[in-house]
Order: sequence, then structure tokens, then C-alpha cells
Amino acid sequence: MDEKKRLHCLSTRGLTRYTEHTITGINKYLQEINAVKKRGFALDRDEYIPGVRAVISIIDTDTHSLAAIWVVGFSSSLTDIKMQEADRENSSHYRHHLKGTKAK
Repeated sequence: MDEKKRLHCLSTRGLTRYTEHTITGINKYLQEINAVKKRGFALDRDEYIPGVRAVISIIDTDTHSLAAIWVVGFSSSLTDIKMQEADRENSSHYRHHLKGTKAK
């Protein structure tokens, strides 16, 4: 989605607060989207369900996005470091095995 459409959608629909950690400011949300693009994975730090964290990575092939890997756990045990390690290990494994896979 291009920037103009994204801003229109966010301005008209807004962002729902689920927990005290949910991003509800449009500028902060857009900053997070850019950070996700840069680092290659998204993090949920108690933003949807209190006490639950997650990391998600898109698995791309040479031609398209094929799948997503989602790792979820309790905040008490799923630290930022563990979340980054989970993304790095899972996504590199699948990218290596799926490289060159084409859509049918």
C-alpha cells in the first residue's frame, strides 16, 4: 500500500488500543512500519494481549512472498533477544530451503 493510501486509511479508521502498549499514534505507527521494513521482521510487545509477545517474519522467494512465520510466547520468557534470534533462525532456514520456489 502506498503512503497516501496508508495515511488515508489510518486517518479515517484510526488505531484501536488493546493494551497500554498498543501504538495508537499515526506518526509512531508509520515509524514502526518503516522500522519493520528495515529490520525485516515485526515485533508485538504486549500490544495486543497483555503478557504475550510475538515476532513475525515474511518468507520471500525470488518471485513472491510465500509464507509468514509467527513465534509467540509469554512476556516473562520471550525477551527481545529471544525474539530476534527466533526470527533470524527461522527465516534464514526457510529462505534457504525455499529459494527459487515459484507460484503455481
